[in-house]
Amino acid sequence: MSTPHEKNKMEIRLTNNMQLLPIATQSIVQFARIAGFSENACRQIEMATEEAVANVIKHAYLPEETADFSISLQAIPTGISISIHDKGLPFDPDTVRYDEQSLQGLGSYVMGKLMDKMTYINHGKAGKELNLVKYFEETQPQAASEDNTIPDPQGTPPVHTYTFRPFRPEDAIEVARCAYESYGYTYAYEHIYFPERVKALNASGDLISLIAEADNGDVAGHIALVKIEGYDGLYELGLAMTKQRYRGGSIFGQLLNLAYTESENRKLHAVFGQCVTTHTYSQSAPLKTGMFPTALLPAYVPDDVAFRKIADDIQRRTAVLIVNKVLRPSGQNTVYLPAKYIALAQSIYEGLGIEREIKEGIQPVPESTALSKLSINSNLKMAKIILNGYDADYSRNLKNIIHQLKREQISMAEAFVNLSDPASPQMILDAEAAGFRFTGILPGAIQGDIAILQYLNGIEPNVDQIKVLEKGKFLLDFITQQFD
Repeated sequence: MSTPHEKNKMEIRLTNNMQLLPIATQSIVQFARIAGFSENACRQIEMATEEAVANVIKHAYLPEETADFSISLQAIPTGISISIHDKGLPFDPDTVRYDEQSLQGLGSYVMGKLMDKMTYINHGKAGKELNLVKYFEETQPQAASEDNTIPDPQGTPPVHTYTFRPFRPEDAIEVARCAYESYGYTYAYEHIYFPERVKALNASGDLISLIAEADNGDVAGHIALVKIEGYDGLYELGLAMTKQRYRGGSIFGQLLNLAYTESENRKLHAVFGQCVTTHTYSQSAPLKTGMFPTALLPAYVPDDVAFRKIADDIQRRTAVLIVNKVLRPSGQNTVYLPAKYIALAQSIYEGLGIEREIKEGIQPVPESTALSKLSINSNLKMAKIILNGYDADYSRNLKNIIHQLKREQISMAEAFVNLSDPASPQMILDAEAAGFRFTGILPGAIQGDIAILQYLNGIEPNVDQIKVLEKGKFLLDFITQQFD
């Protein structure tokens, strides 16, 4: 069934004629108004999209060349997504640098400031795409006030009984405050701090929040399933947080069991979680409930995220252990891997209790079409890259991505490769040649299992400080060799 947001779409197709620019921007602004943006936000959207569309008209094609391009508008639960797609001249975003003296690169700089998210997508022979996202304006929740009922850490917390249940819209503000008490404003999933976004995402199914309600009616704890963009049926189990006054009440384990029940009820295909490795406490409950380690990413998240304050040194990063549970068959039972990773994959699939036919793949066809998608979290200096397909420009595009990561001073990037593609072994090997390292597998998406690779920019992971339980030791041994 379509959600209200899925029904609210529009596409504009126009030629590269500057006289058509006002028509395009006026249509975009009207769409933003219908979506619910204020006039101030609409002005910001207008300025950013005017710059983006003008760039296509002026620079995407050869002089005197006439061609069409498209603008796709999509209302999303948290705001608006605008994609500008053309089949013009190849473009390398790494070449765009803002110079305060000459003002070169000012347009891209302004777009980045006016919009909340800017993503470049290379579609290979199908062209290129700029995606701009603007979130609804909301005020972040006020910092929790001092509360005399918070127990002394050395004392005994008050005894409460809890009801574990699905999210209700009126829970949103307390969920946001729960996030603040647990992580300050450092959690990478920024939507959790905005009550209206929490409501909208739960309504759309992109977020499935589960609540621990104390006997006094307070939201004491929260856990959620977060839909992974681009991979159907795969959800991340995370956003586990408990208000300080309720810690020690064994909330996490019961929320975890409720999350599994909800996953079964909604017929999800697989869930995974990220466990910290500074200690093994957070690994224990998922492993006891049937999850199994499938990947280990060293130097992943800034150290201080776990300590409820803004990171002073973004270069100090903690490893995370990925644990996974496959709930139902995905339909993709063949995976393709370089020979050197087949033994690791067999251990992972055996631990999960699922069967896969593992092959070494075939020589990819250079004439095929590849797609790369890069998303950057500038605040935490992290990036995610989706790599689909292999073509003659694959290695060059990888180098361009790395150049952009360095220019943006991104400390860590993770790349996803679909292992159901027979070309995936070559994609992985080429990525390794560019500086990425294979860190494990994320099984269970309908489209196929995913290889996770990691790129570290000037960071040397300290694997000696990584702590994992016995079930994860085989991954720690593997990662120690990978980053030796």
